[in-house]
Amino acid sequence: MLKKSMYTLFLCAALLFSSTGCFGADFYQGKRPTDYEKTIWKSTQPDIWFEIGERDEMGILPDVKGEATTSEGTIVITVWFDHARLIGIDFQEKDERGFAKHALLGDCKFSSDKLIVMPREGEDQLFNGEYDTITFTRTDLESASA
Repeated sequence: MLKKSMYTLFLCAALLFSSTGCFGADFYQGKRPTDYEKTIWKSTQPDIWFEIGERDEMGILPDVKGEATTSEGTIVITVWFDHARLIGIDFQEKDERGFAKHALLGDCKFSSDKLIVMPREGEDQLFNGEYDTITFTRTDLESASA
């Protein structure tokens, strides 16, 4: 009797988790800038922007490139997002092992037209911790060219 009750409880819990998407759930799907194709995300304070291209027929998005203006001049950057709230902004050059050099790592708050980035302490080699938040605003490429 106890075995049957435990089995029933386990089965109910498994159904609950699978129905709510708790196995491999992506709670930010459809909310990240990479989910808005053909857009530019720009911040004026600091001066930094990146462009989201268009997915190919396989659904693959091209590298997200942009530029940041710092005291050192204009720097080409690559931007990426993980499956949670992390943003990575990398320098174009690689480290001695051939890996991307992180310029900034931060945590994000997403909305359809704004991205707010809170740089992680000690992880901002781009602006050297000068900004507590960086706010990007979305512009659709079609409306920008019209």
